[in-house]
Amino acid sequence: MFNPENNTDISAMNHNIVFTPHVINTLRALPVNERLNIASALAGAEINDLEPIETMIYSILRFYIKQDSNRLGAPAAK
Repeated sequence: MFNPENNTDISAMNHNIVFTPHVINTLRALPVNERLNIASALAGAEINDLEPIETMIYSILRFYIKQDSNRLGAPAAK
């Protein structure tokens, strides 16, 4: 999304994100509705609409993604 106040793209990512096979396989193993809700939350959608179990799974996957991104990801180009 473009921010006209300071002429910048505020949706641009500032760092790389790593999705390991473990995270992808976990998402694929979920029922379709849960998979869509959690994937949307990981992509930046509101997490307030998640069911309690979805919130728990989201939190776990988010932890793995952050950990793997810090461990395996190279710094993003500026």
